[in-house]
Amino acid sequence: ADHALSDRIALRLAASHYFGTASATALQLGTTLRLDNALIALNSSYVTSTHDLRIGLQFNLGAIFDPLTRRYRLAPPGSAAGSTMVVDAFKDRNGDGRRDPGEPSVEGLSIASSSRAAVTNKDGRTIVTGLGDGATARVEVDSANLDDPYLALAHPLLRFLPRPGRWAVSRLASAAYGVVTIWAMFYDVLGNSRGLSALGIQLTDQNGAVVASGQTEFDGSIFLEGLRAGTYHIALDPDQSTRLGLMIDGDRLVRIDPRGGYVGEVAIIVRRQPVQK
Repeated sequence: ADHALSDRIALRLAASHYFGTASATALQLGTTLRLDNALIALNSSYVTSTHDLRIGLQFNLGAIFDPLTRRYRLAPPGSAAGSTMVVDAFKDRNGDGRRDPGEPSVEGLSIASSSRAAVTNKDGRTIVTGLGDGATARVEVDSANLDDPYLALAHPLLRFLPRPGRWAVSRLASAAYGVVTIWAMFYDVLGNSRGLSALGIQLTDQNGAVVASGQTEFDGSIFLEGLRAGTYHIALDPDQSTRLGLMIDGDRLVRIDPRGGYVGEVAIIVRRQPVQK
């Protein structure tokens, strides 16, 4: 009988009896301790007919080559039987997807596979082993433990083609994102104002591409998140604004700092478009 006391400790108890002229009963008791990079097994057996007692202690270790440090490092036993992924997590400040000098590491990312999970260290690195040798391997990245709520991953799901005894390197880029609240206030010809609900709002970059969009709430507010560093123009949904004859008074901008975070509230004034004569 095998029983797992925890995710690291397992217990085994066995009993067998041999019939015949040399009948005997054998008892076995063992426990296994699973460490990050080792297995320690303590086993014992006892035969009643001969009073034979045996106790054994077994250590299993593993080592794999780390392509980032160019040297071998400890790994769980049997790591070479399947593929391995080396993760290098960092804050991509300039958004180019590559780790440039001076870009800080991301510590505390949980990298989970079907066999086990690994967490990036202070250098933003970790090794995920036991990825098998199937048609494809899937590794998920969980950023829930990050202490920065405005840090987001470019690719939270990693896929690659596994090969036994080989490794893949994943440069896991993350970037700080900004959040903004926009208030759309409608002014009529008499100067009366009110929040405008169900109004389509867009943020566009310098090339006119839409980077975020949504509709205002009942009070005229809209909360836009996931914004990369840069300067964006606030615009109305073109189809809706043309149909309703609405326009924004002036050119309103939203600026997101490279450090990300909540940039505050930005108010826009919405008016009727002038009537063409």
